Amino acid sequence: MKIHKKLASICLSASMVLPLASGLTEAGTAVPTVSYAADYAYDEDMVMRYNTMAGNVNTNNAWNNDESFYKALPVGNGRIGGMVYGNYPDELIDLNECTVWSSGPSNNNKDGAASYLKQAQDLLKSGKYKEANDLIGSKMIGGGEAKYQMVGGL
Repeated sequence: MKIHKKLASICLSASMVLPLASGLTEAGTAVPTVSYAADYAYDEDMVMRYNTMAGNVNTNNAWNNDESFYKALPVGNGRIGGMVYGNYPDELIDLNECTVWSSGPSNNNKDGAASYLKQAQDLLKSGKYKEANDLIGSKMIGGGEAKYQMVGGL
């Protein structure tokens, strides 16, 4: 009895896989090739070009413009992402996820922050970016600074 079940299972599996493996449908007709490239126009504005590789400089200094982080290619969907950097063939992808960061749950809004909005907008419009940043940081955003943490690397 066991041998019959095993043989039936093998025959059933083969009958499902063979049409796919040969490129034929059940009716014996060829599977049509679908191409979506013609549906989308080429847009030069959507092409990213690089004249240097990202490198592998890691100084842990956020103000160092030679830091590889500033030259890396960010990828992701807003919840899970990564930074692709390095030189061929040794690329590295640092992975992160929105719930893995250096702080706990908190509220970044400060009470009374709305009363400083007009002042911050005026500073920005007049080109006083440092003063606007200081005002926003001290009066409008609370909870300290938290940073996304690396989940893993590929």
